[in-house]
Amino acid sequence: MLLVENTDFNEATLHALSEGGRQLIGRVSGKASGRFVLEWPAVRDLQIQIDLLASDRYTTPRLTVTPGDRLTLVIQTPVNRSFLRR
Repeated sequence: MLLVENTDFNEATLHALSEGGRQLIGRVSGKASGRFVLEWPAVRDLQIQIDLLASDRYTTPRLTVTPGDRLTLVIQTPVNRSFLRR
């Protein structure tokens, strides 16, 4: 489960990055929240790529994720202050 809080005014498109490749998670409107379920079959590192509409792109630092983990992504302004936590 990934909970997203977008505190920026721009819509964010999110991708999961792992050694398995790049997977579209979805979109969250500006100043809105979203909830997503990721298929995560094994323990491995995850990064989230945040693409803000008509703005910047940022990739979170790696976080080791286990199947069943509940994660929170907070998108901040500027986007490089955004963070992913368990």
